[in-house]
Amino acid sequence: QIRDDVIFEELVARLPAGVTLKVVMDCCHSGSILDLPFSFQANDSNADAGYPTELPANGNFDWNKAMRVGTRLVEMYKGNAGMAAMG
Repeated sequence: QIRDDVIFEELVARLPAGVTLKVVMDCCHSGSILDLPFSFQANDSNADAGYPTELPANGNFDWNKAMRVGTRLVEMYKGNAGMAAMG
């Protein structure tokens, strides 16, 4: 079992600006698996609409956790030889 916190810290938070990540998950209760600040739920009314232009906010997103992870990644990056040292 991989926790959503681990996926956020190891995958999502490390993405450089401008990078697009497409993820397909096959799991129960996966609505928060990436811990993103927005959410999308496919249903009959939007499944054929194409890529959404606006996503509703995720009221459960923990901005404090995101800041802690970001701060830790910056400290790791500053203290070592770049992104290779983080992985």
